[in-house]
Amino acid sequence: MNGSYYKFPLKLGKVIQKQELEKATLEQSVSQHIRLIATTGFGDFKHDDLYGCGIWEIDFLIFPNNTIIREYVKNSLEESIKRYEKRIEKINLEVQISDSGLSSQTSKVRAKKRADILVNATLVKNNKPFSTQLYFYIGPLSFH
Repeated sequence: MNGSYYKFPLKLGKVIQKQELEKATLEQSVSQHIRLIATTGFGDFKHDDLYGCGIWEIDFLIFPNNTIIREYVKNSLEESIKRYEKRIEKINLEVQISDSGLSSQTSKVRAKKRADILVNATLVKNNKPFSTQLYFYIGPLSFH
């Protein structure tokens, strides 16, 4: 099992049918785990209240400017990645916050901020460079 990684979302119907689950590379698995960390709020994982990221708290906090939001997102996510993703090291996060003006046709709620995150690191297993990107909208929070 060591060295076997699976793609998200897991298609558990295949397990019931005794079919093989779709595999992922080490890089894909690390990227998936970083996204899972980012999309999990503190306290959502019942076995470890520290698993996750403080990004979810942004919707309930008042920040005066994008610089403070950027530092909050960067510090929270970087700390969680260092704590829970041991397959990478030398982690460097770049976070950009921009005003988006995105609106949803299904609701009248407007997302006002877009967070673009670039994670650069080194894979511990083979010392190769690793990079992944994710973005989401704040107010209300939604991931893509």
